Amino acid sequence: MKVKPLKNFGNFGVEITDLKYPFVQDELDEVSKLCKQELVVVLPQVHYSIDQFYQLSEGIGQIATHGQKRGVPTGHKTGYLDEQGAPIWPGLDMVTAKYKNEKGDYKGLAGGFTKRFNWHCAEAERELINGVERPLPEIVGLHGVEGTEGTMTQICQMVDRYHLESEEKKQELKNTIMQWGFVEGEDAIIDVDDKYRTAETGYGGDWMDKKQPLVRKNISGKEGLHFSPSQITGIVGKTEQEFLDLKKYIMTEYVTPEYTYDHVWQNGDIIYFDQEVSIHRRARTDGNDVLTVEQLEKRLLHRIEIHIDKENFLKVTKQV
Repeated sequence: MKVKPLKNFGNFGVEITDLKYPFVQDELDEVSKLCKQELVVVLPQVHYSIDQFYQLSEGIGQIATHGQKRGVPTGHKTGYLDEQGAPIWPGLDMVTAKYKNEKGDYKGLAGGFTKRFNWHCAEAERELINGVERPLPEIVGLHGVEGTEGTMTQICQMVDRYHLESEEKKQELKNTIMQWGFVEGEDAIIDVDDKYRTAETGYGGDWMDKKQPLVRKNISGKEGLHFSPSQITGIVGKTEQEFLDLKKYIMTEYVTPEYTYDHVWQNGDIIYFDQEVSIHRRARTDGNDVLTVEQLEKRLLHRIEIHIDKENFLKVTKQV
């Protein structure tokens, strides 16, 4: 296994090549460690099958299955199901507008059918999904399958810039509690288009009315901002103008090319990236953040959420 640093991601980010398959545990442990420390891990042109991507993700950490189990029919419709409606790879979702169910509704996640997907991260801690308590996933993995050329995933880390703040400013940010909720307008996470949004793939979510500290440490202890411009609606105890001023400051000072990795997709790529102190968005390679419907109908990614800290995940979800 060979590891080299990425460019334009501050002090973080690596690319991995020559990862052995069948996977060996020592190398999987190293990939897991790199996901914790580096915030972005890229495996270019590996062309893994779905099952290989799933095996790799299982080796990195605890896959968030959202309460799904093999052999048990599920109401979660955005993955691959067998003839009985049970998930083949629990927790793996399709991100696409290509596949539809018998009603004509898109089976892929919102990221697959919406033409726009603004800066965001995994939502604040969620309470129950399919009856299973779930903490914030530390890592999300994406597997490029087909039709990905011409699209890009941008990832911005909020660690390096935070450490340039004065001690006084750091303390101010640490004392800031953000209100999470559904954002409308230009900063919305998705464009709301009734032609493509359906009851099964609608907007909203159970991050609603959550209050989270602005500053947090990720799984390896790296301190930075946990901020999602598409899912945060205010500052607890502060005015709307104070919130808008802080939002402008973060988006101007933190979301800069120096701290942003642009992953230009090729079919066969895999990326794993942090959800605690980073944000990401989908874009086109021409700089536009809106994909055409034709691109969305050709494009297929697989998405998976991973808890690197297995012991804590099992404890929180009462699985030990």
